[in-house]
Amino acid sequence: METKKNKVWKDGLHKHWRVEKAIRKLVVEESGEAMRKKTKELNEKLSAKGDEEIYGVVEEMVTLCNKKMLSNKI
Repeated sequence: METKKNKVWKDGLHKHWRVEKAIRKLVVEESGEAMRKKTKELNEKLSAKGDEEIYGVVEEMVTLCNKKMLSNKI
């Protein structure tokens, strides 16, 4: 007779096995190469976007500092 606890344990074990299989496929197997490539491309795009935003903030700060310096001279 299967108890509720045994069923939950078996279901959890089954899900664990499926997650492990998916991770192995993505990380190790050749079939995960396309996903690894796409992930790398997305990471590079997000990094570049972050750099662009930082440069924008720096430019704005320089502009504000220049305005402050000009207003102090007047």
